[in-house]
Amino acid sequence: MTDARSSKSAVLGTAVVAVLLLGWFIYQPAATSVFLLDDKSNLSGLASVNDAETALQFVVSGVAGPVGRPLSLATFLPQATMWNESAAPFIQVNIAIHLLNGLLAWLFFMQLTRARKVGHPNDLLIATSAMALWFFLPLLASSSLMVVQRMATFTATFILLGLNGYLYARARIDTDSNSALLGMSLSLVLGTLLAVLSKENGALLPSLVLVLEATLLRSPVNIAVRKWRTWRFVFLVLPTMLIIVFLVGKLPYSDELVLRRSMTGWERLITQAQILWEYLFNAIVARPDQYGPFHDGYPLTRSILDPIALIAVASWLLVVTGAILWRRKYPLAAFAALWFLAGHLLESTTLPLELYFEHRNYVPLIGPAFAMSYALLSISGQYRNVARFAISVYVLANAAILLSVTSLWGKPLEAAGYWKVNSPNSVRAAAHLAARQMTDIAGPVGLITLQEFVAQHPEHAYLRIHELSVSCRLSSERDYTPIVAHLEEALPSIKFDMSIGTMLDNLMQAIAETECKGIDRETGRRLAEAVASNPVYANNKLYMASHHVLLAGIAMEQGDRAGAMQQLELARDGQRSNKVDAVIVSYLAAQGRYDEARDHIERVDDALPLQPFRRLSTTIALRQLRRQVDALEMQAVNGPQPEGVNGSG
Repeated sequence: MTDARSSKSAVLGTAVVAVLLLGWFIYQPAATSVFLLDDKSNLSGLASVNDAETALQFVVSGVAGPVGRPLSLATFLPQATMWNESAAPFIQVNIAIHLLNGLLAWLFFMQLTRARKVGHPNDLLIATSAMALWFFLPLLASSSLMVVQRMATFTATFILLGLNGYLYARARIDTDSNSALLGMSLSLVLGTLLAVLSKENGALLPSLVLVLEATLLRSPVNIAVRKWRTWRFVFLVLPTMLIIVFLVGKLPYSDELVLRRSMTGWERLITQAQILWEYLFNAIVARPDQYGPFHDGYPLTRSILDPIALIAVASWLLVVTGAILWRRKYPLAAFAALWFLAGHLLESTTLPLELYFEHRNYVPLIGPAFAMSYALLSISGQYRNVARFAISVYVLANAAILLSVTSLWGKPLEAAGYWKVNSPNSVRAAAHLAARQMTDIAGPVGLITLQEFVAQHPEHAYLRIHELSVSCRLSSERDYTPIVAHLEEALPSIKFDMSIGTMLDNLMQAIAETECKGIDRETGRRLAEAVASNPVYANNKLYMASHHVLLAGIAMEQGDRAGAMQQLELARDGQRSNKVDAVIVSYLAAQGRYDEARDHIERVDDALPLQPFRRLSTTIALRQLRRQVDALEMQAVNGPQPEGVNGSG
């Protein structure tokens, strides 16, 4: 009997390795994908990494969340030298992280089945099938294939480490409760801290453990009830309550936020109720046409009286109520439902984020995958083999569909066209397809895509700013006055898109490099003012800071020094940032106003941010600015140094 069990264990252990290796090969076709969405805005600082100081500056200068996500950013440093080459090295690391998470998920499932006393080797079988089921879910492909979403998968690494540490320590709670509680506490605190420093939803680790304790795990028997309840309240219930209070405090949305997001907090909540069901359906029933990075065209539900919204909200209320009331009678179902919802607690409720992203399911689907595997493999009698055959076929089918998905991602132009067809209302899908067409086919082809999309969606007329930049370089003799006139009329009422600032910068660069009929610096200024007249933009401090920096640049080119400085001060008053301070200091130093530049640096130094990472980032930036001012002043005093004067030649 022992030999038979050892043989089964060896087979299942080999199966774990086989799943991971198969996953590696399935994801390989996507390695030739490209940077998408927020990749460049979050990671462009890699281009400046050349020593320890600039590396530290990159790590602590993140803007993706309140804490800056420094641990996730640190994982990009080894690929810094390849930033301008391709996305392939970044994607390969992402795939490796997914494999690591697969192994950690297997360990978690193993400990969970043993905590439920399933019995060897069934615990191996359940853990292996649950891991394979989750690992090959096609819905999760974008989590690893969108470069910057490493922040989501790397956070999951620490969540899984925390879960494993928690269960490992908890296994001793009936024999040595004090050391067990200490180990459980350390796992929660360290796991949560490291996860949060990777991405903010790592704060959900205590809530996920609370779900475990409320459903699948039995209460410890050799520990005082009061002691156990006190510990559970402090480490599990209280953090969850604080998160819920925080989320409730985000309601209602401010007028500025409603303008920018085009939705109220209530509208977001009722729309998310539908999206959560859609996530589940698309996870269970693989639909490749629904997968991809672009979901910004998802329709918003305005009223709870909408039949689909009403059904979605009511059904989730019933699910939550039933899961809580009958969590001990139907623990697997309660665990799957509550884990899924707990995993979505931050990103799919009241926080004013975009509505739909597939990567938000990376951790939430771990629970349902385990519950499904556990339920099917616990079937006995005449249907036992049928259940095992069914889950094997299901996993292999998902693996095959996942391969088709990754193969598509590895063909950037084809993928861009496919995503555009399946997301016809997505401005990002249209812009991405146009960019691929300009790169892989010809500029005019991409321009046609932009023009057709704007004709169908006039609220995104700002895309014509990009059209102007590209057209100006392709055909400088054409008269662009009609496009400019259309933009001046449309921009005051367009939807919010932060990328307009970059589009205007690119247009000004095109104007400086090429003489285009009907376009000059004054044209750029008028377009910028037209955007700023739009209430959605005028009430956004971050955008208005970039607006004033743009106007300062125009004033500098026109020789209006006072006007340029006034615009820069307006930019800094609206949104303090290292970038704006660098522009101000560089501008002053370039005019030989070195003492004023140093005075500005000292004023910034006297009012450093309280957030520790931003404080460190600002301190490093100021140190670099001081060196820059000193170097410019020395060069002005001594004149250009002959080559080799410092002994380098």
